[in-house]
Amino acid sequence: MDNNTTNITEIIEKTKELGKLLENSNQVKALAAARAAYEQNADIQELNGQFNIHKMSIAALSRQENPDEERISGHEQKLKEIYDSIMSSKVMTEYQKSTQAVEQLVSEINNILNFYITGQTPQGCTGSCATCSGCSGK
Repeated sequence: MDNNTTNITEIIEKTKELGKLLENSNQVKALAAARAAYEQNADIQELNGQFNIHKMSIAALSRQENPDEERISGHEQKLKEIYDSIMSSKVMTEYQKSTQAVEQLVSEINNILNFYITGQTPQGCTGSCATCSGCSGK
């Protein structure tokens, strides 16, 4: 094995270790719990079903030779109401909050990796001092 292959193998192994650390992080565990709560919530699933029915109805009506704009508008209004109900539910807000926390963590990791690859610091504040050489806002 040459050094290049050894480096790639080591990088892959370290990446797997990082993946396991992430898997066991509070952020990823919270996301898994929030996703399970979302998927198991009967009210949300019922709303998702209704949402999909209205979405399919809009598509079907729109494909007709002379689309009934009033019926399409009615489905669009109902779609918006269902969407608003889903998005305002506690289950969905927890799911979104958990998703954002994981995305922020992954972004911070990417910023660190990019720094070591390019030597350039990330543009803008990530909210984590671990990825920054100093705060310009202080």
